[in-house]
Amino acid sequence: GSYRSGSTALGSFLAKKLNSKYFEEPYHWNDDVRAKWSDFFKYKKDNKNYVWKLFPDHIPLVDSEREECFQTWSSSYVIKLLRKDIAKQITSWIISMKTDVWNDTKVIQIPTVDIDDDFIKYCVHKQLLNLDYLDGIKENSYSVQLYYEDILNLLNKSDFKPTAKPENYNEVLSKVTDILKQQGRV
Repeated sequence: GSYRSGSTALGSFLAKKLNSKYFEEPYHWNDDVRAKWSDFFKYKKDNKNYVWKLFPDHIPLVDSEREECFQTWSSSYVIKLLRKDIAKQITSWIISMKTDVWNDTKVIQIPTVDIDDDFIKYCVHKQLLNLDYLDGIKENSYSVQLYYEDILNLLNKSDFKPTAKPENYNEVLSKVTDILKQQGRV
């Protein structure tokens, strides 16, 4: 899936519905998360009933780890989850990066977010790279493609709530939209 597409809400909802264990980003490169890799590997050795989440930039770079990741992928029901409105998606990611509020089971009020033009440009670039990578995934590599906007009713049944918007949300969204327009992406 792609960042800020409802993947945490969808993954946790599916795991609960399927009475499965949920592994959120088991291939993440962050050291804190990497420490949890062994839990995922141990569990999936003896179990086939689990839900896991993968972002394009989490695919391991080490050959043996990447091969293991793709083996897991090939034996999974894969949902390619995207958002139709990439300006809102990227704006949501910027807000999460600035506030470190990624998802929650309650609504958290977020004050004004610091606007740093270079940071916004970096975030747009990084997310476009991930989205371009997802666009390049062959159709037969995933089981179904879903859009955040089309499954909001389902996501609202999860334990997670949409992240609150800061007071200057529209200003951040406008800056993101301008950059996307300059690049011919909206």
